[in-house]
Amino acid sequence: MTLVPETTAISSQIRQAQATVREIARELTPAQMRWRPDEGSWSVGECISHLTVTVNQYLPMLDASIEKGIASGKKSKGPFRYGWFSRYMVKSMEPPPSRQLRAPKAFLPPVEIDAARVAREFLAAHDQLLDRIERAAGLDLARIKVTSPVTRWIRLSLGKGFELMATHARRHLWQAERVMQRPDFPK
Repeated sequence: MTLVPETTAISSQIRQAQATVREIARELTPAQMRWRPDEGSWSVGECISHLTVTVNQYLPMLDASIEKGIASGKKSKGPFRYGWFSRYMVKSMEPPPSRQLRAPKAFLPPVEIDAARVAREFLAAHDQLLDRIERAAGLDLARIKVTSPVTRWIRLSLGKGFELMATHARRHLWQAERVMQRPDFPK
């Protein structure tokens, strides 16, 4: 089954994020990847690692939602109409952020960043995400819900869950770019 325009656009955004991470990995040294502007800020590597951790936490939830949608026969070719909460969640992640949010503990990057592995792990996790988008082709992306791995009371439609992952990547890659643009960023 083919992807609908909505998921084609989301897949394209994820591939663009992967291209950005490949470029960052080629250009930065391990020391630059680990450099923090200050104690309370993340390094470029931590921004990328956070995205990997988040996607890896969501993959089992996406799998369960997709399998449940297949089993219940919830199919649709779209267009999809989403509720206000799903739309709000995606919009709240769009860069530049209107407010800073604290990452839930489950989504924090590891304390020690292995600069050599950061990009590889990001690319692999996002390849898995692209696979889930393909597996969801033909399903009703508005009626099937995905539960947050952090708290069960946050449930988004599957389509907006995919979009949230792409928007979240844009947000933190934007954050990583701001770190690299600082005048005190190591050369």
